[in-house]
Amino acid sequence: NSLSLNYKSSISGDFETKSSYSINLEVTDNENFKLSKDIILTIIDANDAPTKVSITGGSAAENSSGASFGTLSTTDPDAVDNFTYAITGGADAASFEVGSSNALKFKSTVSGNFETKSTYSVVVTSTDSGSESVSSTLSISLTDVNESPTDIALSGGSAAENSAGASFGTLSTTDPDATDSFTYTVTGGTDAASFEIGTSDTLKFKSTVSGNYESKSSYSVIVTSTDAGSNTYAETLTVSITNVNEAPSFTTSTTASAAENGTAVLTAAASDPESGSLTYSLGTGNDTGSFSITSAGVLTFNRAPDYEIPTDSDENNTYLVNLIVSDGSLSTSLALTVTVTDVNEPTALNVPENVQTVETQE
Repeated sequence: NSLSLNYKSSISGDFETKSSYSINLEVTDNENFKLSKDIILTIIDANDAPTKVSITGGSAAENSSGASFGTLSTTDPDAVDNFTYAITGGADAASFEVGSSNALKFKSTVSGNFETKSTYSVVVTSTDSGSESVSSTLSISLTDVNESPTDIALSGGSAAENSAGASFGTLSTTDPDATDSFTYTVTGGTDAASFEIGTSDTLKFKSTVSGNYESKSSYSVIVTSTDAGSNTYAETLTVSITNVNEAPSFTTSTTASAAENGTAVLTAAASDPESGSLTYSLGTGNDTGSFSITSAGVLTFNRAPDYEIPTDSDENNTYLVNLIVSDGSLSTSLALTVTVTDVNEPTALNVPENVQTVETQE
């Protein structure tokens, strides 16, 4: 009655591995009589604690509120056990919940941004039907989604006037996807017909176009940026023309006439694109030495010409004078031809020295 049957001290049973054992038991009494019997021993299943929590998938696309990262599962010695899951810790626990069908998901008010944070850490606890539990730290990730560009910038934004095909600077795009690539096109704007995209993403005048600050100092053009995923963003850019000092030009004719016996010729006139202050002077050569000019452009003979006695270099009453107008930095010259015209003069009366006059009385 005192006999007992035990495992060896180094052995314990595991229902999930082996649920029954077969042994032959033999009893020998003190007179050496023996009795043997085959005995079947069975292991009674006991609830075992789960050992691990896993997730299928483990990732979700960015920018999706309440996104699911996959389905939770539990490793447990009891193959037919049931489990409930709960978020019990981790750096990002506040962003997560367990949804239907044991899905690990963002809360409905939460969406991820790959560019800001691409991985999350959360502790999930699995509790089986016997109230045994295990906790595992899960690391889950966001997958990048191509997002549309949000802004276009132009470095510089200006170009000098009078330069055909001038570049106004380099285009760049702001995009949530830091490694995205972009192509640019001119898609509209008041002055679209004057512009094109050049090498290295420059915004430039077409090769046949140049600006004139005095007639138009700014331009408006719409540029569209398209990323590698065919998402687009368009922006209206205003670019400007910078002023370049330009030489003045004469509006005075290249020919003039002046009557003999007087010094006046003309007052020179010129225009300047920048509307600057102009001064006049004389150049050299030809008959320029016969003339004087004021800074305001009043041109005169130094000595009144005599049609009958011409003093020009060709002695034909046609004087060549070189005029210069300057804006202080740049100057322009004009070769002016001044023709002296004849004036009808009274014939002189020659009176002999011995002529006497007699007074008469009435």
